[in-house]
Amino acid sequence: MIEYIKTNQSAHWYKTDGTPCHQIEKKDKSGLRNVDLRDARKLNLVPSVTSILNIIAKPQLEAWKQEQVLLAALTLPIKEGEGAKEYATRIAQDALAYTKEAAEMGTLIHLYFEYVLGQELSAVELEELDKIPEETQEAIKKFVTEHFDLTMPYETERSIVNLDIGYAGTRDFKGFLKGGRRVIADWKTKNTKPGGKIFISPDNSYQLSAYAAAEGVGNLKDVVLMNVYVSRSEPGRIDSEAWGVDDSIKSYDIFKAACKLWYLIKKLEKPVMEITK
Repeated sequence: MIEYIKTNQSAHWYKTDGTPCHQIEKKDKSGLRNVDLRDARKLNLVPSVTSILNIIAKPQLEAWKQEQVLLAALTLPIKEGEGAKEYATRIAQDALAYTKEAAEMGTLIHLYFEYVLGQELSAVELEELDKIPEETQEAIKKFVTEHFDLTMPYETERSIVNLDIGYAGTRDFKGFLKGGRRVIADWKTKNTKPGGKIFISPDNSYQLSAYAAAEGVGNLKDVVLMNVYVSRSEPGRIDSEAWGVDDSIKSYDIFKAACKLWYLIKKLEKPVMEITK
C-alpha cells in the first residue's frame, strides 16, 4: 500500500537531569537525526509530556487534518498527464504544508512571548518575529502586562522532569498573576472564527497539571494553571482558560494513567536518575 500521508513518528526526549535530547548524531557523522525508542532505551531518556499525550485520541485535531486534505483536493486541479498516484501525493503535500505553516507560527508566537518577557534574542530571531501580525504582537504585550506581575520572580522556557512518574517537558511560564496567585501558563495557537468560541482540548489541562507536579506543586489549590490561546486566523485575538482546582486534580490523574499506558505500549522501563561521580 502506498503511504501518501506519512505519520510523524518523532518524539521529544530528555535526559534525566532535564536536558533536552531530541536529536543525536548519525553514525556516519553526516548530521543529526531524531531520537527513536531504541536510542531512548540505550541512553536512559525520558519521554516528553506531549509525546505521552499522543497516546490519547484527539478527534478535533484529526478532523482538522482531514479537512485540510479535503480542501487541498477541492482546490488543486489535476495537471495534464498527471497520474492518480502523483495527484494524490500532491494533495497530501499541500495539506501537510498548511499544517507545517501552523506549527511554524506557533514557534514564532512562543518566541514573541519570550521576547516580551525579557529574553534576549538574536538578530535572526528578531527578524523572524516580523512575520507575526502587528495586531497579534500588540495583543500579546497587552495580555502579559494585564495578567502577570513581572515585579515578582518568574521563569520562562524551563525544562522540568518527574522521574517518579517518568516524564519531562519544557514549561512556558511560571510566575505570579496580578493579585499575587502563583501561575503556570502555556502558550498555544489556534484558528478561530469571528464571534465563535475557541475549542479547548481537554489534554491542554493534562499537560499543565503534569508540569505543575514536576515543579513540585504538591497541592494544585496553590497554583493557577492557565492556557493562553493566540489566534492565527484573527490577528489580535487572545483567549485564555484558567483551569479550576477539581479539573486540575482530575487532569493529573488522567495524565498519570496515560503515562502508565504509554510505558506499557512502548515496552519501556522508566528511566532512573544517573549518579554523577
